[in-house]
Amino acid sequence: MRYGVLADIHANREALSSVLSVLSREVDRYIVLGDVVGYGAEPNECVELVSSLNAVCVRGNHEAGILTGEISLFSEEARASLEWTQKVLDERWRRFLSQWPETAEVEGVFLFHGAPWDPLYAYLCDRRAAARAFSLLAHSAGLHGHTHFPQGFRQQGEAGKVEIVPAEFNGSMTVRLDQGYRYLLNAGSVGQPRDGLPEACAALLDTSERTFTVRRVPYDTESVAAKIRKVGLPGALAARLLRGV
Repeated sequence: MRYGVLADIHANREALSSVLSVLSREVDRYIVLGDVVGYGAEPNECVELVSSLNAVCVRGNHEAGILTGEISLFSEEARASLEWTQKVLDERWRRFLSQWPETAEVEGVFLFHGAPWDPLYAYLCDRRAAARAFSLLAHSAGLHGHTHFPQGFRQQGEAGKVEIVPAEFNGSMTVRLDQGYRYLLNAGSVGQPRDGLPEACAALLDTSERTFTVRRVPYDTESVAAKIRKVGLPGALAARLLRGV
């Protein structure tokens, strides 16, 4: 089975549409690793598009903030975007998001947004955190987002050294899932990359070929930034899209 893996869309319709135009020719089903909303200016459009994919979805911290109203843990810009999103998000899409679990599984692959010990808020971004995650992982692989940075970790057996699987300089990445190893793989961010590259980021998981491939897809960042400014969201949320930070 070939899965398109989408994380951290963040209400960026142009980025999502561009990614889907590329992946739709190759995938059988989609996985969404949370944070479809927040930061961007088109939450309703993005949630509606995700609802049409029949995807396996897990909740991110931005969905949790929208649903619970608890946003004290977020940065100032994120709080402003979530307050605005709460006002404009259609009730039917709020109900749709409320159905998403915090974790899920497909074909022996564990799905979560942040980290196994805290699926919503914890960051899995270094070997120490990866070692903790592997100690809790009862699966051959785990897919996650949250850091907005495509990267992987692998461990041989259940007690081997944790190794970093880096992305290429152009932000793409191809990982062959070798027998005898376990993997933690980050799909990067569709709508707000933070690895210094503004192109949208998504992945293709092929469970038959045992490969995980990160793709970069260009989109109209200027148009998205203009929409963010037009609705009155913080200008920093627009500016960072142009730099990929």
